[in-house]
Amino acid sequence: MNQSTKSPRILTLLGSAAAAAMVLAGQTTARAQDAMPSAPAQEAPVTASDSRLRPLSTIVVTMARASGASILADSSVSTTAAPLPGETTTAANFEVQLDTLVKALPQGATWAKVYLPAPKSRMDADAVSDYVIAQAKLFGSAGAAAPAGTVEIMGQRVASDKAEAVVAALNLKPIYLITNPRLKAAGQNWAQLTTDQQQQYAKQQAQQILNMDPTTQQQFLQQQRAVMGAMMQQMTPEQRQQLFQGWGGGRGGGGGGRRNRENGDNNGN
Repeated sequence: MNQSTKSPRILTLLGSAAAAAMVLAGQTTARAQDAMPSAPAQEAPVTASDSRLRPLSTIVVTMARASGASILADSSVSTTAAPLPGETTTAANFEVQLDTLVKALPQGATWAKVYLPAPKSRMDADAVSDYVIAQAKLFGSAGAAAPAGTVEIMGQRVASDKAEAVVAALNLKPIYLITNPRLKAAGQNWAQLTTDQQQQYAKQQAQQILNMDPTTQQQFLQQQRAVMGAMMQQMTPEQRQQLFQGWGGGRGGGGGGRRNRENGDNNGN
């Protein structure tokens, strides 16, 4: 895309809107993270130069089709570029591949297995993610590896020899969810983050946009530009000024640059 045709102010708006668009969870989400499955040790994130990279949303569809399992990736990770599995996905190896996959994602990524009523159509990944977080808050566990000889079903530990009957009686289906609770919580807790943490979160969100394929990236930016343009038209001059000043934040952001330019103009520069 030719970014030279966009004003610096619009690019700043897009960057802030992109981060805001990915805010999904409330402040209590952070307290539920400890009840989520522990994320495997993270390897160095993959780079965009890897020819085997694909958006995670594309990879999970392929893995689900090949394994016969229901595999979802919520919006905290779905646009992230990740490497394709090194071997053909099967019903026997897809969980091992999920382990490998989350290690290539930003720190905090993990996957969980939960049993839910069989849906009539494909489940919404973010709805499942919200359910898993709520279950973790209510029951202290969600999708984590259960002790030997047991299966976790809707927050309860059921003996393996009885689990099959419970699953059949309730018409449940195992759902595999890939998510990043840290990113889901970070957006809502923005004001409580340190400057370094805010910058790290912003970089993670920016990387997700950069990892999109060109078509998806263009559509996303066009959408954000349309939303911001409509919002700006509906704002009063005072509201626009407050918005720009808020974005400046005293850290040399877009608003700060605007004030610097105004000061320069006032000084005759």
